Amino acid sequence: MARATPLGVALVVVLLASSVPQANTQTTISAGTRYTGNTEWTLAGSPYVVGGLLTIDVTASLTIRQGVQVCQRLSTVPCTPARLWL
Repeated sequence: MARATPLGVALVVVLLASSVPQANTQTTISAGTRYTGNTEWTLAGSPYVVGGLLTIDVTASLTIRQGVQVCQRLSTVPCTPARLWL
């Protein structure tokens, strides 16, 4: 679910039921991350493990390439599939 703010668009990660197998490479996105420029998530950095809310400024963009896994880190499950609401 997205909401416009003076800083940009907030992405909220909604959990799905099953877990995603861990890959050798992963990129951790800390809670409170703010993208001020154009950013691309690629297969090379997949899965992207989001630790909480992140913000994309209105003048920036986040491109998520096909096949990239986006997960949310939970205390009991290392990587749970996530759905991004824009």
